[in-house]
Amino acid sequence: SNAPTSAPTANPVRTVIADTIVRGGVNSATNYGTMDWMLIKADPNIDFVRKGVVMFDMSDVPMASITSATFRIRTFEFVGSNPTRTIHIVRLSASHPWTETGLTWDNLDESGSMDTGVSFDVASGQTYTWFEVDVTSLLNVGDSTLSLLLENRETPGGDETNVQFYSRKNTYAPELVLAPSW
Repeated sequence: SNAPTSAPTANPVRTVIADTIVRGGVNSATNYGTMDWMLIKADPNIDFVRKGVVMFDMSDVPMASITSATFRIRTFEFVGSNPTRTIHIVRLSASHPWTETGLTWDNLDESGSMDTGVSFDVASGQTYTWFEVDVTSLLNVGDSTLSLLLENRETPGGDETNVQFYSRKNTYAPELVLAPSW
C-alpha cells in the first residue's frame, strides 16, 4: 500500500543538554560544569583564560533536511568594558565525547574541530541581550551531538574582555533553532 508517511517529529528548537567552561593554567584540571553561567574571557595570563562549551542532542534530527541552524545565547550580568569583543564559535569533533561534570581544560580535545567557525560581536552594555548566530556551516550530517566551543581570542585581554552568558542551569538556556525542510 502507498500509505502516507508522517513528517519527522524532531523539535526544531533544541535546548542545550550540557554546558560548562574550561579555564587554563593553574585551574586547568578543575571542572566548572555545575555553574549557572559561562564566563568567556581572553587574557595574556593563561590562568585567567576561559572558554565555554555547549552540547546539543541531534540524534533525532534528520540532518540532511536542515536548511539553517541558529545558535541563541543570552548575556548575563557582566559584560566587560571594551567597546566590542568578538566571540568565536567552532564545532568540536563528535568523535571526542565529553560530559558536563567531567570536562576540563586539560581534557578538552580541540583536534578535529572546525577551525574557521563563525563569530559574533558583543558590545559593552549589552547585558541581558539575546544573540542569534547562524551556525548552519557547523552542522555535520551523521553526528548525534553538536558541541560548540565559544572563545574570545582578543589581546591583551583582561577583565575588559569578559562576556558572561547564561548556562542551561539558569533561566535562559542556550538554544539551537533549526529550520527544517520537513
